[in-house]
Amino acid sequence: MKPFRMLASIALVILTGSAPFAAAETICELAAPARGRSLLCRTMSEQGKALTLVFASERVTRQTEAARLCSEPSASIDEAVLWMPAHEHGSGPTSLARAPDGCTEIADVDFMMLGLWEVQVHFPDDGDRAVFEVQIER
Repeated sequence: MKPFRMLASIALVILTGSAPFAAAETICELAAPARGRSLLCRTMSEQGKALTLVFASERVTRQTEAARLCSEPSASIDEAVLWMPAHEHGSGPTSLARAPDGCTEIADVDFMMLGLWEVQVHFPDDGDRAVFEVQIER
């Protein structure tokens, strides 16, 4: 399956109060069969970190409850905000847990509506940030 591309729009203010910035393109594709039927979404942070957001199924739906964020170089995030730009609202707060491999497990994910959502992440150590665009399907 070919990756599908979602062009990023200007990101809205992240809840940390940071100013908007031009987000990088998000590219999502199915993982190799050896890794199961996961959806991997990739983007770059504002300061150039290579980021991968992994969902445990091949589609992201309203039933999706978790994701996994990995960065290169490895870095901690202090928030993952779910935001629906078309309706200018977010979802409830997510929970974060640092995994032994350096990735971050994101729980309490609640995409309450179908459509385009942003997963906005913030790196407290250097003030870096990034936005993934994810299409929520039936």
